[in-house]
Amino acid sequence: INAEYMGHFLSVYFFSHTPAMPTLKLIYFPIAGRAETARMAFHVGGVPFEDCRISFEEFGKQKAEGKFLMGSVPVLEVDGEQLCQSNAIATYAAKVGNAGLYPSDPLQAAKVDMFMQTLEELVAALGPSMREKDEEKKKAMREEWVTVTSKRYMGALDSVAAKSGSDFAVGSAMTVVDIALMNMATMLTSGRMDHVPTTLLDSYPALKASGAAAAADARIQAYLAK
Repeated sequence: INAEYMGHFLSVYFFSHTPAMPTLKLIYFPIAGRAETARMAFHVGGVPFEDCRISFEEFGKQKAEGKFLMGSVPVLEVDGEQLCQSNAIATYAAKVGNAGLYPSDPLQAAKVDMFMQTLEELVAALGPSMREKDEEKKKAMREEWVTVTSKRYMGALDSVAAKSGSDFAVGSAMTVVDIALMNMATMLTSGRMDHVPTTLLDSYPALKASGAAAAADARIQAYLAK
């Protein structure tokens, strides 16, 4: 078999055996929020998707019509099938892309899952204070979040990230965790979180370095420049 024929055969074989990329539609509000890490992971990984941003009014209407599997967003439609929960969507986005945002090594992958789930718990712990109308109660709740909750979670994660041997939280290359940490840093340093010091991450240098490393990535910068 000559080389030209073999090359043609292999190219046809691999093309015909490569799974087609599904049609993806990410549905969320026109804000960063709980969908931004997935959006960025898709962008960094070169994955085409429809970034569907709906108004809060439209969400309420579609929710009443039973359009969303769990009654909330973000929702990722994969060939029409709904995938819910922001972490599941973000890690899916990391896996289907070509940027290595989710490790193939089982232990490293488990560390990514650990970080993502812990960050979700950390943000969820802020929820009650966001809904609190009494300013004094809100202040007390936020101060407890800073001095107790964030210290517990961020302290643990910082100790793990410090052992990665790089500026990234897990391993020697950027993963979806670093993108999530960058988005959390943006939230915490924005000044929009009353009673949460914008310098909070200074106490967790490894986490701060991880977010900064993601922010310095040219693909992330291109996304933010859009």
